[in-house]
Amino acid sequence: MTLQEMRTRKAALVDQASALDAKAKTENRDLTAEETAQIDGILDEADALAEQIKTGERAEARTERLTAHTQALKAAVKPRVIPGTTFTPEEGLEVLGATARHDKSKRFGFVNAGDFYRTIAAVATPGSGMRHDDRLDGLFAAATGMNVGDPASGGFAVPPAFSNQIWGELDADPDNLMPLCDTYTIEGESLDLLTVKDVSKASGSIYGGAIAYWMAEADQMTASNPKLRKIKLEPKELGAYIPVTNKLLTLNAVALEQFITRAASGAIMYQVNDAIVNGSGAGKPQGVLASACRVVVAKESQQTATTIKGPNVDNMWARLYGRSRANSKWFYNQDCEGQFGQMVVGTSTVNQMVYLPPGGLSAAPYGMLKGRPALPLDYCQTLGAEGDIILADFKAYALGIHGGIESAMSMHIRFDYNESVFRFMFAVDGQPWLNTTIAAAKGSATYSPFVVLAVRS
Repeated sequence: MTLQEMRTRKAALVDQASALDAKAKTENRDLTAEETAQIDGILDEADALAEQIKTGERAEARTERLTAHTQALKAAVKPRVIPGTTFTPEEGLEVLGATARHDKSKRFGFVNAGDFYRTIAAVATPGSGMRHDDRLDGLFAAATGMNVGDPASGGFAVPPAFSNQIWGELDADPDNLMPLCDTYTIEGESLDLLTVKDVSKASGSIYGGAIAYWMAEADQMTASNPKLRKIKLEPKELGAYIPVTNKLLTLNAVALEQFITRAASGAIMYQVNDAIVNGSGAGKPQGVLASACRVVVAKESQQTATTIKGPNVDNMWARLYGRSRANSKWFYNQDCEGQFGQMVVGTSTVNQMVYLPPGGLSAAPYGMLKGRPALPLDYCQTLGAEGDIILADFKAYALGIHGGIESAMSMHIRFDYNESVFRFMFAVDGQPWLNTTIAAAKGSATYSPFVVLAVRS
């Protein structure tokens, strides 16, 4: 919905509420319960639209200010020519756009990433015999890439095909939590999502306050008003900066393609996934362990430090929200594995092991707890701390991604070291869908899609 459409809709809602109120006054009577509920619902929607309009107007104002500053900077900068070419930076970007439209492979004439890196190294290395390569003309990144304004910072955008290759590596890693999350693409500065405000199941409430009532004949219906809450995903930038010697670029371009792909994707993946679990929400996504919606299960009476017991597992499972069970997984720090073989339930004379790898103790050390996969994860806390073992349904975690990985390189930043520098940028934000635990319909227990074990120290 555009800003104008939102303004029109808000005006219509206000008119509708005013008409209902005016009707009661004309008839010299109080509003009925149904009319009161209807007006409250209309005004709630109008309030939500007013907030969205304010957000949109602020975004428009930011865009106008940014455009004005950008135009002023362009007017103040003296045009310069890309080294080894007759292009200005702006003309180089036009070539990039024209090349992108006609090169469906998005490789810009390079056979593979190794060929791209090798060419840059040869151009950047004195005495190599290569002063220029026409394929690099359209990839000049100084106008939008690294160190804008530095006369010695001429860089090159990495062709999209190779940037996508890095994203593929990122998405395929077995330790990656992102594919498990409820993921959204963010095209602008942020993304607003709506969810229910009240997640209590008490008194038959559902979907944030909708309640159905049994009625006798001719009874007046009782109103119920579901409340909504807005969550905002604003991408936070994450960067990886990798210097590489030009000798390595020249002699080992194919192997270097594999190394840089793995290094960049691994570094970015670690930080994103660590934030999904541990992030504070300040300058990075809010993690599960920092969320008010998690359930923290108390340790057993007299339980010793740095241990995990069979009843801990039972109690965690009992607090996992029922609808999350089919999609849940156990995640644990690898130093917890020594506890799994000692977890038993039963009496002092008849015990049953809680955890067994598939095929028994002699087979692979990967198994199940309560019928759900149990997986080691680097991002979990150490044994004995809250978060050393987590039972989670990450479909209850909203993740917003702003495009894929943006890549660029410069052969001038560390020219005196005979090195080229690669820069990778990734923008992401996330938080759990819920901001509180779920109150049970019957009883006093609370539940959540995210359950952790309390500190045992």
